[in-house]
Amino acid sequence: DECCNEGELCNQQSMSCELDCGDQEPCGVDDPVCCGAGELCYVGQCIVPGGSCEGLVCATKSTSDCDPDEICDADLGLCVPNLANERCTYTPEAGVFDPVPRF
Repeated sequence: DECCNEGELCNQQSMSCELDCGDQEPCGVDDPVCCGAGELCYVGQCIVPGGSCEGLVCATKSTSDCDPDEICDADLGLCVPNLANERCTYTPEAGVFDPVPRF
């Protein structure tokens, strides 16, 4: 710890200084931060999760327990911000889709 600044700990494995977040791991890669009370680290950033939710387990269930700007993270059982880029789309090559009936 002698080699590190205040608020940092010395990682003995990598021999580098890391942010001291107490019992929590630092959140983020390039510029890590400590998440505050009521926050959790999600996809490399601190967020305040929404309410509890259930993941869509049935293809015919299209409603969500989350707000419109959130999605349900089934592993957490919580609504989290929808970080999807709406401009990012995949357009498959025409004529490649060739399904085969199984029954």
